[in-house]
Amino acid sequence: RSSDLEEEKKKTPATKSKKDDDDSSDSEDDDDDSSDSDEEDEETFAGKPKLKAQKPKEEAADDNPFAQDNEVFVGSLSYSTDEDGLWKFFKKGKASPASVKIVTDRNTGESRGIAFVTFNSKDDMTKAVELTGSTLDGRMIVVRSSRDRKPAQGGRGGGGGGGFGD
Repeated sequence: RSSDLEEEKKKTPATKSKKDDDDSSDSEDDDDDSSDSDEEDEETFAGKPKLKAQKPKEEAADDNPFAQDNEVFVGSLSYSTDEDGLWKFFKKGKASPASVKIVTDRNTGESRGIAFVTFNSKDDMTKAVELTGSTLDGRMIVVRSSRDRKPAQGGRGGGGGGGFGD
């Protein structure tokens, strides 16, 4: 029988006294808390690393992060105005464009009456903005720096509802 007891003791982990448990659990809990927080920092979710908090960037003067430095928005264009005509218009106004892009409807391919024009220098861009109110193809156009655009605030929101059983 004593040999059976000795084998049982070898199989089961050694137990501590109640006092030892209290003393060691406090220190283990402290260690566990710090190691748990370290593990939480390195934890992954679905195999992806946990994102660290990023420091907020200082807000720049320009609100539109997608706008290029010397880009202008041109509005109220005639639907018949093409990129060559817009290019020539700015050249005549003493502003040399680097690129001209008229925005078109994705389904029909027709002009939406707006464009974005990029210039090689701030000086050329300033000259272009001064052309606001000029007439091109029978329409008075609007030229603004694309940096002036304010980010969208909300919107109309979603619809929803409708359908069978509502």
